[in-house]
Amino acid sequence: MAVRILGVLAGTDLSADEVVALAGRCEHVYAADSAADVCLSAGLKPIVVGDLDSIQSPLDGLDVRHDPDQNSTDADKMLVAIRADHPTHQLLIAGLEGDRIDHVLSSLSSLIQHGEVIHLAFRQGWGLVVPPPAFFHGREVELPDLAGAEISVMPLGAAKVTLTGVEWPLDKAEMKLGGLVSISNRALTTVTVTLHSGSVLIRISGREWNWVRASS
Repeated sequence: MAVRILGVLAGTDLSADEVVALAGRCEHVYAADSAADVCLSAGLKPIVVGDLDSIQSPLDGLDVRHDPDQNSTDADKMLVAIRADHPTHQLLIAGLEGDRIDHVLSSLSSLIQHGEVIHLAFRQGWGLVVPPPAFFHGREVELPDLAGAEISVMPLGAAKVTLTGVEWPLDKAEMKLGGLVSISNRALTTVTVTLHSGSVLIRISGREWNWVRASS
């Protein structure tokens, strides 16, 4: 069975209570560098991974994985550690948004490379990063019980997408930044996102979510 993991980035998007609530739905908590400060202030004891150049809190008694390599980000390092510790897992990321757009884009790049569908906790709503389908086959994500929710599908680069169960469906649509995107669509029933190529970011309104699986 897949191990459920909360990975915390340093965006400080969520309150301590919200981080604790997310951790309660997971079996392990990992923090990328100074995200450990967020976790410790919330009373959590994460596994800390990174180059450790910005942490303010003492790390006594914690599982600390120091990696000084400057050719990878702290998000990269955290994701590598998670995969090494738990090859079969489901991952929820908090602290993605932050206050710097370059950090957001860098973190999204890291999440795509992880290769798994990753859950995201936003300030408003929740979402998923869906990476490219394995071996060039389609990857399908089913999102049940979304009737009335707002859903956006943003290509991360370029992607070919089929979207059903929404007011404005897509059929193998060629999406790309600078071209077609899908913002503020409306869910009518169970929503299915089929990714034929490329990667997408999905954002869904509301805070009620469940772990989802992708077939590929």
